[in-house]
Amino acid sequence: MLKSLTPLGGIIAFISSATHSPVLASCSLSILAYYFTKKLIHKSKDAFVKRSIMGKDLLKTDHPIIQEGLSQYLASLLSLFSMLFLGFADDIIDIRWRVKIWLPFLASIPMLMVYLVTFGLMRTTVKVPPFLRGLVGRGQSLVLALSILGNNIFKILTTFDPEREAHFNSFFFLLPFVGVTCGYLRHNWYPATVFGGDTYAYFAGMLFAVVSIQGHFSLTVLLFMTPQIFNFLYSCPQIFRFIECPRHRMPTYNSKTDKLEPSKVSINNAGKFGIAMIKVLDALFLVDLEIDPKTGKLEKCNNLTLINFVLIKSKNKTLSEEECCSRLLKIQSLVSLFLFFVKLSIATYWVYSEIVKMKKQILTTEDLNNFNACSAKSELMDFLHLLNNSIKNKKLSDLKVSDSSTLIHLKNLFKTLKDEIKNFKPVENGKSRFGNPSFRLWFEKVEELLFNQNLLSFLSLGDSQRDEVNSYLLDSFGNKQRIDYGTGHELNFLCFLFCLYKLNIFTKNKENIEVEMEVIFENLVFSVFWNGYINLMRELQKVYWLEPAGSHGVWGLDDFHFLPFLFGSGQIVDHKHLKPKSVRDKEILEQFSNNYIYFDCVKFINETKSVGLGWHSPMLNDISGVKSWKKVNEGMFKMFEAEVLSKLPIMQHLKFGSLIHFRGTDFPEDVVLNNEHVHAFGQEFPTCCGMRIPSSIAANAKGTDNIAKPLPFD
Repeated sequence: MLKSLTPLGGIIAFISSATHSPVLASCSLSILAYYFTKKLIHKSKDAFVKRSIMGKDLLKTDHPIIQEGLSQYLASLLSLFSMLFLGFADDIIDIRWRVKIWLPFLASIPMLMVYLVTFGLMRTTVKVPPFLRGLVGRGQSLVLALSILGNNIFKILTTFDPEREAHFNSFFFLLPFVGVTCGYLRHNWYPATVFGGDTYAYFAGMLFAVVSIQGHFSLTVLLFMTPQIFNFLYSCPQIFRFIECPRHRMPTYNSKTDKLEPSKVSINNAGKFGIAMIKVLDALFLVDLEIDPKTGKLEKCNNLTLINFVLIKSKNKTLSEEECCSRLLKIQSLVSLFLFFVKLSIATYWVYSEIVKMKKQILTTEDLNNFNACSAKSELMDFLHLLNNSIKNKKLSDLKVSDSSTLIHLKNLFKTLKDEIKNFKPVENGKSRFGNPSFRLWFEKVEELLFNQNLLSFLSLGDSQRDEVNSYLLDSFGNKQRIDYGTGHELNFLCFLFCLYKLNIFTKNKENIEVEMEVIFENLVFSVFWNGYINLMRELQKVYWLEPAGSHGVWGLDDFHFLPFLFGSGQIVDHKHLKPKSVRDKEILEQFSNNYIYFDCVKFINETKSVGLGWHSPMLNDISGVKSWKKVNEGMFKMFEAEVLSKLPIMQHLKFGSLIHFRGTDFPEDVVLNNEHVHAFGQEFPTCCGMRIPSSIAANAKGTDNIAKPLPFD
């Protein structure tokens, strides 16, 4: 059956090249890796035996000579490639000499480690901690790799947050490794004809470390490696020389019974602390002791390794080599299955039940710094990049409408909320250019629709998830008491979309997820954010004269918004004809505002503020002098992090829960209430709630003599 996989791998390779699917490409590489590894070992093992690259199988009666597995050669290659990489890094970033002088030493470490293990301490003075040697066996490597792959596949299929990409990277690393390991195990399985040497163990261990770090699930991998951790802790008395530690601690082979027995080590010369540790292990039934019947003195105990532990716990304390190997693999498999159960059930319940109440967590400068270093912030920025990339070089008229029912309901949602404005007409406000109190009535109505009438019922969320999503959406419309709106409220809408994305709302029951997600991102920006949310906010600003929340005045990017400029610059990042300076031309603005968000934003500002762009919006005017939209877009991301996510007056009002999780300084509940408007501790002046700033839209309103005249710098 396995032979038939080779043409299958070729077929998959052909299909993957035609469909441009990285998953199919990785599968084909894995199948081909299995085939070529199996064939290469079979063809090359005799040649290596002839060159004395071999070893004896000490667990067989006749100690047959078998291939040792290229350990020295592979370690040499590893050292060479390490130096090659470091040399490449030096060419790129110009490493200084005081750093460069250590590079050969670092690159030689793999070779020195294998040299030590191969030849012992007699020929070198380099010492390597014993616990670094052979932590991961071949069969255990395969079980671990399959366990991590299972975790990757589960995450890929059930979540669509930015971590999904990291799990794909892990998947692509591990799948070829599984293929190579399967091919290798065809020759290493009992009775083995080749050994891999310690290089394989080092390589496998480093691979697991790499994928766990890349995939941001190092704790999961650590849990999967529970048997290896037990082996290390169990071995500590020997590793740290509290009792004697022979070079080889493998089981003893009994040629008469053709079975393995636990190897023993003398503890006559052990110190008091070593004896105490052995007695503790004996009390826990973890060692097999030999006691002198005459003196009662401890004579010997089994070598402290997982393999010997399995043997002392087996019937008659003996097992065949094949039985011992099978039991070790069963232990590894059972641990993985158990941890899958814990992770997917108990752990999931704990995470979602830990924080059920939305709460403001950023109340100090330290909280803000911690947030900017946490995974929640990086995940949010990754999501923002995904949205931005989905609309590059696309016009609003090029929108591919998705058939996602959720997107359709979201579009109708904003129509419903916009229709409610008609039921709460603004009260007569005389000559005031500040917010109209009728906004509070509209806001309370929306609050009732969301929390009491379940306006988002089409999302089919649980109670805690629904409350969290509702909270972000409601806070995205502005502040009810102050009747203002700003980039902090806009941030809440981004969090609202991010929560839906993390909950896999948009792709339920979708088959071609990769293609569908690209279309969904495009619809989220063009249809939901721009045509839905921004259109509604402009209407609210026009009708109720919402005040700018914490506006930078004429020196800011915009009185209310930031994200439309970010998405707008990304939309035309590679446009051949439109340049940043084009926004200064009113005719170009008029011509292209229907298709390009950035141009529409500038046009809208020009309509609500008098005089020229250089007077009322000097920052936008300065940005128009940048050479390319790519630079503008990159700058917008940096500015969003600096001026929104790193500003305490803005971030102090953002709430966190289970979906977007961050824990700041713990304050008493009476200090930080769920809906209370608080100021961050340590602010010299509460800039978010300082002097009120009138609406430029209100200032520019015309039609009656009672309305104030436009203000050039408003």
